Amino acid sequence: MKKLIYALLCLAIICSLSIPFALPAAAKQYDLTGTWLFNDIWQGVAYPHTITISTFNPDGTFSGTGYYNNYPITEDVTGQLIGDSITFHWFTTSEASYGVTIDGTGTLLSSSYMSGTGFQSDGYGPISWDATRIQSQPPVADFKIYPADDPTPGQYKPGQTIPMVGGLITFDATDSTGDIVMYRWDFGDKGNYIVETYEPIVNHIYKEEKTYHVTLEVVDSNGNTATKTMDFTIPKLQPGDILFCCTRGYEFIPGFFTHCGIYLGNGKIVETVYGAGHGLPANGVGISDIMEWSADHETAVAVYRPIINAQYVKNAVHIAKNFARQNPHITYDLIVAFKSQAPDSYYCSELVWAAYSLGSGGNVVFTPWIKGGSEGYWTDVSIGEINLGNTWGYLGMRPDRIAADPRLQYVAGHWEDEPGSPN
Repeated sequence: MKKLIYALLCLAIICSLSIPFALPAAAKQYDLTGTWLFNDIWQGVAYPHTITISTFNPDGTFSGTGYYNNYPITEDVTGQLIGDSITFHWFTTSEASYGVTIDGTGTLLSSSYMSGTGFQSDGYGPISWDATRIQSQPPVADFKIYPADDPTPGQYKPGQTIPMVGGLITFDATDSTGDIVMYRWDFGDKGNYIVETYEPIVNHIYKEEKTYHVTLEVVDSNGNTATKTMDFTIPKLQPGDILFCCTRGYEFIPGFFTHCGIYLGNGKIVETVYGAGHGLPANGVGISDIMEWSADHETAVAVYRPIINAQYVKNAVHIAKNFARQNPHITYDLIVAFKSQAPDSYYCSELVWAAYSLGSGGNVVFTPWIKGGSEGYWTDVSIGEINLGNTWGYLGMRPDRIAADPRLQYVAGHWEDEPGSPN
């Protein structure tokens, strides 16, 4: 029995991993716009009306006009559809029977048929009713694109997230109108690959920095279609940009961010990891792919750009890249309470700090210090022009101290699930 339970649990996990990036299913909210043949039925006799619903709002409220087919009587109609439950109020506007009302409730049984009961105010008492759609408004395709942003603010998170490679992007077609039953998405990155959904919101991840031509086609219940195309750009990162992440499970590290690395260009990042991570071997420095920082692996990532002398940035990238290539098997520096410009190993933020310090003209000078009767040496006194993190008063170097440096400017990020948030 235990083996069976374990097997079923594994199958459930595998199935959950295969689900595409789509938001949880919600009840279908049909658009009622169009023309309906409405029968109010009293004592077995149907009295036909033609109703045109001209306005249907996102909250399900609607309005329109109508007329009695067998007599010159006109009506104003208002109501609301919530899920498949409908309520309406009917007010006669013609002189012959001005002010007569019908109030009804019922159920939308399909996109083109509904029925229920009501009460007519002129003494005809309770009625039953049904309505059949005889003509629908043509659909209109419309959508918005934005990063799938965790709404809770973070310490280093700006008010507006700028998209980046690997981030979860939301495509929102809720502004489309019509009795839509299908949404077909071409995200512009896989040839003619089409994603079909029954819900108006879907998520997608891009793997390249470029402009994509995104096309939405909507299909209504009568097979009518409408399309809209929009360009969406994933901005390019620049060599020297610094990536920060907040990895779930490492919240014990002081500060908000738990890790950082330097972008080299062409989708590559130099970083130092402790334990295998980001596709790198355990305990050392290496060059990883930017997709290792995607929403599949990290759900709180920020990219900051040093606004400093361009030559210093080039020097820092060169130093970091050479260190990774020349020292592929060094171990992670576990002495995180101190930092050095040229040690035998680095921890992640120490590597970033040292690359920019050395790249801006720093020199390794061991300076003696005496504290509490103990003697030793430190190396963070003779630094270059750029001392990221303003750390004269600190021995170690944490990622969040670098991120808080005023010479860094936020340029991109993705925040699907910020660790510590209520989501």
